[in-house]
Formats: sequence, structure tokens, C-alpha cells
Amino acid sequence: GKGWRPLDGQTQTYIEDLRWKVTQARGGSAQHRTTMARGNQREMSREKNLAKQQAKLKSQSKGGDPEKRNANDKAALQAKVAKKAEMKKQQEAEAARAEANKPVVRKKTGKKKEADNLDDLLSAGLAKGKKK
Repeated sequence: GKGWRPLDGQTQTYIEDLRWKVTQARGGSAQHRTTMARGNQREMSREKNLAKQQAKLKSQSKGGDPEKRNANDKAALQAKVAKKAEMKKQQEAEAARAEANKPVVRKKTGKKKEADNLDDLLSAGLAKGKKK
């Protein structure tokens, strides 16, 4: 076998040597292994921290005078409420127009059939289904 091999010109301890032998026996070096001991924990933590930092910057990005911001927000809210009320009026008008143009459905008023007597009904059923 190849035996003990120092990495990067440095001397290895006994434990590092054993780790190297085990990884060589498994068929790969420690740097190129596809499975990691910690999984993707570091990457997930980095993404989470990045999202937190961006949220923090976004919350701090509101600049200017608070009174001006409040006035602008109030004006925007009033415009939104007015637009919503206008939309509601239009929808009500359309609904009223649709209701006015809706055709009137009338029930048919036909002559009432004379009630057949029971004997005629029974004999008609027997005549059709008779199999002898």
C-alpha cells in the first residue's frame, strides 16, 4: 500500500492519517466526497441570514420626514378607497342592468290532462310488457 502521506507538506497526526486511509479505502479523497457530514446546513444558514439582512435593509430604507410619509400614505389610502367605491358603484350598475335585461321566465299554462282511470293504466302496461 501507499501508507502514510503528508498533505500540503505538513506532518499529519495519527488521527489525520487514519482519516486519510479510511477515505482512500472508501474510494475518494475527503475534499471530493459527494456526501457531506453536515449536509447543506451551512448553505441554508447563509440563505436565511441573507434574507434577514435584506429584510432589515428594506425596513430601514424609509427615508425622509415621517410627517410627509404619513401625508403621502394618507393620500394614497384615500385614493385607493375612492377607487374601490367607484368600482363598487360600477358593479352595482352592471348588476342592475343585467337584472333589467334578464328575460322573464313564465310557467306554461296548459290544459290539465284528464286523469286516466287505474284500469286503463294497468292494461296499457300489461299489453306492452306481455311475453308469452
